[in-house]
Amino acid sequence: MVAGYLGSLGLTQASDDMLIPIAIALGLFGGPIVGHLAAVRLVGHIASMGQRNIVSGCAYGIGLLALLPAGFLAFVTGGNLGGSWAEAFLGSSGVALGMGLGIGLCLAIFLFAAAVVGALLGVAVSRALGKQRAA
Repeated sequence: MVAGYLGSLGLTQASDDMLIPIAIALGLFGGPIVGHLAAVRLVGHIASMGQRNIVSGCAYGIGLLALLPAGFLAFVTGGNLGGSWAEAFLGSSGVALGMGLGIGLCLAIFLFAAAVVGALLGVAVSRALGKQRAA
């Protein structure tokens, strides 16, 4: 049904193939933005448990450190799962959409998790530094 609709719009298999790199690029740029926006909200609350600058620095540092492995995992898991689920529900013309959404969602989740782990590490470091200064 979707393929017939896309065909009536003049979209062919060649244009479907052109949508895949565009969808992947949108997933690669949109995923970190969504992950960052979600992490900033939670890291702000976590930062109240320690020194704000140390907690934020650790969260950003770990998030940047995890960017490359998260991108690889997002390609492998998000691209495959998103593309296959979209093909199952939307047909072959939905693969590009599913790949982009899968990569973006996996990248956002991985980066969010890395930033939260970094923030919790920052809380531990700031508390240890606080005890060391008090002694």
